[in-house]
Amino acid sequence: MTLPEILALSRVQGRRPWTWAIVLALGLTNFLSDTLVPHAGPPRPLWYYGLYFLAVLTSNGCGIWVGPWPWQWTGRPGDYPPLLRGLGQALLFGTACFIPVLLLRMGVHALVRPGSLSYGLYLLRSFAVTFITMSCLMGFGVVAFQKEDAAREEAEQKAQAARWMLLRGQMNPRFFLEAMDRLVDLIRLDPAAAERASMRLSGLFRRIMDHGRSHLVSLASERALVERYLELEGLWLGTAPRVAWEWDPELDEVLVPPFLMQPLVENAIKHALALPPAGGELRISGQLQGGRVALQVENPVAAPVPPQAPSRGLDDLEARLRLAFGEEGAFRLVHTPALTRAELTFPVLQEAL
Repeated sequence: MTLPEILALSRVQGRRPWTWAIVLALGLTNFLSDTLVPHAGPPRPLWYYGLYFLAVLTSNGCGIWVGPWPWQWTGRPGDYPPLLRGLGQALLFGTACFIPVLLLRMGVHALVRPGSLSYGLYLLRSFAVTFITMSCLMGFGVVAFQKEDAAREEAEQKAQAARWMLLRGQMNPRFFLEAMDRLVDLIRLDPAAAERASMRLSGLFRRIMDHGRSHLVSLASERALVERYLELEGLWLGTAPRVAWEWDPELDEVLVPPFLMQPLVENAIKHALALPPAGGELRISGQLQGGRVALQVENPVAAPVPPQAPSRGLDDLEARLRLAFGEEGAFRLVHTPALTRAELTFPVLQEAL
């Protein structure tokens, strides 16, 4: 790893509570083991204990924050050193770090007992091997945890990407195959209309392929896809469905998973407008309030009672909603004698998935 990468990992580690807990626990253990041992000489003032505790925390902090550096350094981005190289670097680095830490602890003690050279030599004999060994072990442990954490995060990202690809793959072929079946029927009934439909279907399918390449798309792009889809449905039905849009302009820049609106409109067409008697007005609305998005699609004709089972498109839609928003996303179908309404509510995403 390079120095900027190492410093970035150190900053992340400094924001984790367990790091401070380890430093504090080790510091208290070392401090109490040193200060509770009876000693000869005059009583030590209270300020001595405060400075000595600070010195102990500094030495342990070196092990937690600075100790991992030799186990990370290679000079190559994203690359960790092999075990023997890391151990050699850690021994040299720990020895170099021990000298300023030893001087700090000797300086604190010298404030109480000036000229105590013998105590410095005692610290050198007693703590050199312990400090260097602990620095190496703590650094190795922290880096092992970082590697495991990075591997787990990478596995989660790959699993999430695989789930997104699976859900997109379930939608695109299904929609295309259903459209092809309709086109074959239309060729027998009205060749001229079938020619127009094939051109629109080709354009729509190219847009669908572009639309599904990203995990997130804008709601403006979603609306444009729905409008293309409704144009094509007009050819299947023989007359274009009337659509009333109530759309908050602020929604255009909101990012959402692809194909969030099209399944709602498709469900409305299949379960209402496409049933005899055909016709009616489809109402599509979208509002942005308090950082949450509300999308609604209303059928002017109620669905059959009891309602038919939700379509595969709605099942996929719910899966994408859970994947993107967790418990904060909600999907609901409301049936009344006058209409059927599909509702989606979810928060505005603050970052890319």
